[in-house]
Amino acid sequence: MPEIVDRVVVASLSEPDWHQVLETATGIMPFGGTPWLRWGAAAAAGFQFNPVLLDWGRSGELLVPLCVSGTAGRIGAFGYGMVCPTVGWQDRELPGFDELAAALCAATGLTRLRTLLPPPGLAAAVDRLTGHWDAVAGPPTYLLDLSGGAGMVWAGARGSVRTAVRRAGAHGVRSDVLGPQDGAAVAQLYRSTLERNQAAIGDQAPDLAFLGEGRPDVLARVARDADGVVQAISAFAVGHGCAFHVLQATSETGRRTNAGHLAFFSAVSDLEGARVRRIDLGSAKSGGQERFKRNWGGVAVDTRSLSWAGDRW
Repeated sequence: MPEIVDRVVVASLSEPDWHQVLETATGIMPFGGTPWLRWGAAAAAGFQFNPVLLDWGRSGELLVPLCVSGTAGRIGAFGYGMVCPTVGWQDRELPGFDELAAALCAATGLTRLRTLLPPPGLAAAVDRLTGHWDAVAGPPTYLLDLSGGAGMVWAGARGSVRTAVRRAGAHGVRSDVLGPQDGAAVAQLYRSTLERNQAAIGDQAPDLAFLGEGRPDVLARVARDADGVVQAISAFAVGHGCAFHVLQATSETGRRTNAGHLAFFSAVSDLEGARVRRIDLGSAKSGGQERFKRNWGGVAVDTRSLSWAGDRW
């Protein structure tokens, strides 16, 4: 158990310094990189990324992807939040969440802090470091078991989605790896899909070009028609044997050709090759999203939510 410290030293980091330290830290989740944080900031108006380094006495130092809006803070901006031990961290687990939040808020002037963790059992390192945190049930996410391979996912999927994949092929749609040349198409698909689902884009749409840059923390597939036009994209964040479904976008034409299902299953097949064993499909904000996740075999599981408010102390 980390020692109890009376005073935590908090140092703000520049983005280059953040990444330099993060490269040697226990990253655990793939959402600590600037592209993910900027994506989250674009979707959540008012929050700004303010990375900090906590000196926790003899236990060592911790990286916190802190995002701030006024006196409210959250750990992480996109996907799940996580506190990352740096090289030399001496303890098996992190400080208690309330203890960490109180010290962090006292040093930064915040009055509230929250974060969201993945379901238990998804990422062993997260469970080891935060298993003692007193979390409550958060929004459900959908988990897809890939331990038996993509063939088992295909066999367990509803007949309707298997038929959809076959129909995409019959329409001449083919799957391809997302590349740098697809940036404009991805941005358009992202906007049109959000608008179709009446979801807010935020003050500005995120720059999603990084999804096609061949990053080790991204796996993405597109579905193209015979002329090479992108009709759908399915993208995943990847890290520590897990994958997180971060984007599923389809054009109106792609909806008719079932291109989205083809892109999704092609990406799942690639994830098997990347030695991913479990996929977090994310939450469902509509009935259509829920059907998509369930039809592919996703099982609803609660995430873990944590919050701290200064008036409790």
